[in-house]
Amino acid sequence: MEWHQTANCIEERLQTIQRMHRLNAISELMALADYCTKHKLTTKCITKEEHDALINLENGDGAWVLHRNGGIRLKITSESGEVILSLRIEDNIWNGYAEHVADWHQLAENAKALPNSMQELKNRRVSEDQRPQEQEEIHSQQNEEVEDIKPLAGND
Repeated sequence: MEWHQTANCIEERLQTIQRMHRLNAISELMALADYCTKHKLTTKCITKEEHDALINLENGDGAWVLHRNGGIRLKITSESGEVILSLRIEDNIWNGYAEHVADWHQLAENAKALPNSMQELKNRRVSEDQRPQEQEEIHSQQNEEVEDIKPLAGND
């Protein structure tokens, strides 16, 4: 990925994204999902016409989106209904994001097959970490016993 997908990435670039009315990479969309979750924002698909109405015609960066057809358009609002962002996302970016999400769901499903094994492995590691200490204690006790043995007479 181009950049780490967290809400912080969106927060750092929020004004730029608001001005441009678009995302340019799957990683930005992933960061947006994190941002929306973190701030409890509502995301809604809107039509091109609805999106165009949210773009200031004097905004040269955002006006580029007015001339683009296709893609996914989102309106993101706060809990109070304030529009935070309106975005156009290329179909290939949206589809790539959907593939990533599907992979994550599959990963989560696969992980369910191993929870007992994972706990057993963790317990085994803890147990193995304790073994060297136990072995050291046994060797230490054996060495003490060896030191207590007196040499036989005539074997000095």
